[in-house]
Amino acid sequence: MKELFNLGPKFHGHGNVLYSWQPGGSYVASVGEGQRNIFIFDRRGVHIEEIPLKSTAKVMQMEWDKDGEILAILQQGEGTVMLWRHVEKKLEILEMNTKDPTFLAWSQTGPQLAIGTAKGNMMMYNKRTTKKQTIMGKHSKKITCGAWHSRDNILALASEDKTVTISSGGHDDHEVGDSVLKNDEPIRLKSEPSMLQVVDVKLEGHSEHQRERTVSTVIGESTLLLLSLRDPHKPTELSFQPKYGAIKSYCWFKDGHIVIGFSMGYVVVISSQMREISEEISSVRYHNNSLDCLCCSQVSDKIASAGDDGIRIISMKDWREIKSERVQFRPEAKVVSMTWSEDGELLSFCTETGFVYCYLAKLMALSATCNTRLAYLTSLREMTIIEGASDQSHKVLIKTDVEPAFVALGPGHLAVGMNNRVWFYSAMDHSSAHLVNEQEYIGSVESVSLNATHACVLIEGRVYLHPIERSGGDGKTTIFPRKEDDRTITCAS
Repeated sequence: MKELFNLGPKFHGHGNVLYSWQPGGSYVASVGEGQRNIFIFDRRGVHIEEIPLKSTAKVMQMEWDKDGEILAILQQGEGTVMLWRHVEKKLEILEMNTKDPTFLAWSQTGPQLAIGTAKGNMMMYNKRTTKKQTIMGKHSKKITCGAWHSRDNILALASEDKTVTISSGGHDDHEVGDSVLKNDEPIRLKSEPSMLQVVDVKLEGHSEHQRERTVSTVIGESTLLLLSLRDPHKPTELSFQPKYGAIKSYCWFKDGHIVIGFSMGYVVVISSQMREISEEISSVRYHNNSLDCLCCSQVSDKIASAGDDGIRIISMKDWREIKSERVQFRPEAKVVSMTWSEDGELLSFCTETGFVYCYLAKLMALSATCNTRLAYLTSLREMTIIEGASDQSHKVLIKTDVEPAFVALGPGHLAVGMNNRVWFYSAMDHSSAHLVNEQEYIGSVESVSLNATHACVLIEGRVYLHPIERSGGDGKTTIFPRKEDDRTITCAS
């Protein structure tokens, strides 16, 4: 684990922090409790811009839509929801018919934003048509939490009235659909539900593609309830040993397995398949005194668990801690929230003392060689060049202008690029390493190779040959094959 950046009290004050990554991971929004501005940062932690708030009231929720176009902001006690349009840099106020919003969530497949209220009503906003539809009496008391299904436009809501409702969000630009249940009766529970999730679970004894929609929720702090949408009024109740403490967070993975983090430091793994449901696959106390939250990355097969003694990284292959990746931070800073990026590259978390941290968990393998020299990626925008025939004292570190998708190394230069652009750096030694040229080509770059003075760039069957440095030679670019030759070049070096 390598720390990419941390954002502290300078931006957030010294209290709790809320953060939200834009889908795709290009930007992160963060706000401290009692602050007047939401701050936007890029993947390197560089401050990009600020969003002014209506007041210093606590931001209860902050969530990007699935396209990363709009950030929805809900403040405690405010009768409106703010929508910040990222591209236009425009802040809109979404007026509510009832002035008591308590919950919001964007659909993961459509343009809808669901907003719940303290009186149990719900409003659905469509970002494409800008239409609003209010559903009165969805619940009889405050809507506290909810979740959308990842592929179907299905929304589950939970309330202080100890019920769960399940609805369709409609399709595309259509309005809210009817209940997906055969009747409109809410699902009544023994206690107030929390930590609601809607997932697909593989059907036992069926093919890989046959899956069952399931709503999971925590009731009474230590019981996990599973409600199959085939028969939601007959839930499966999972209780756990009292020594584990209260459920702090949980996540689904693979074909119906669940990882659950408990307040006393335990991480427990179970299966939702009926033949295995009474057995714990793994039960380990990873933290000495307490656990605050956990999150899973299915891409990297890892669990991150935060507790009183730091953050532990657990392999989902054998349920053992990867001790070399343990993250330590200020002991008085309790972790409030923690997330993996979609690609498993970044692990982010925030604390109750005003900090947001971002760690690099893995890097794609990206490297190039020239003679006895090796260049390889060591951070999102950092290349390291070493001389294989000598010791590490000849290391050259280059901060790149882009997160590279490809790289090439020559006797004295390094080239990095993505799409149709390439950046060229002098790379003889660390003291003289700097950008010497930046080129934009007509078409996507397929490969780059370098000699001492020139770059050979393959683009859509044609080779562009030009000096590496702007001051090198006459700067002329030669293109192969010639216009009269219709042959296609497949590789070049």
